[in-house]
Amino acid sequence: MKKSLQTAVYVSGGIIVSLILLNRLTSSYPWCIYPIFGILWWPLSAYFLGRREPLHYAVYGTALLYALFLLIYLFSSPGAHPWFLYPMLGVFWWPLSVWGSMVGAKRFSVTATLYIALMLLVINLLSSPGFWWWLCPAVPVLWWPAAVYLKDRNRKESETQ
Repeated sequence: MKKSLQTAVYVSGGIIVSLILLNRLTSSYPWCIYPIFGILWWPLSAYFLGRREPLHYAVYGTALLYALFLLIYLFSSPGAHPWFLYPMLGVFWWPLSVWGSMVGAKRFSVTATLYIALMLLVINLLSSPGFWWWLCPAVPVLWWPAAVYLKDRNRKESETQ
């Protein structure tokens, strides 16, 4: 284990244990999850430092954010409207965009368009299932992959002439 990662794990572990003990002594609400969330970014970042694995970092970072939102929901408003899904739909864009930079514009535009349409559908079904408003913003997004495809097609035609 690298020295920077080892330091991050030991020091953040000690801080986390101290926060949990302080939380248990002072309150019944688990407020310690908020600073612990911030502290966990240190060992995560130290682990990926210099590894050249941005997609893995984005996936683990997204998982950490998902855990935070889910814990807040479970401790603050269990059984209420699942509000934690809304920010997570946006946070998932981070690994999707990193993946998109690796695979190229065509595949990313198609995948991202499908993701946006699915995200809008999920929000629609959760918030107002009786009215299908998600189609109105989803249809214009279809122009994105169409524009990427037509740009490549026009470039190939001009090269052959």
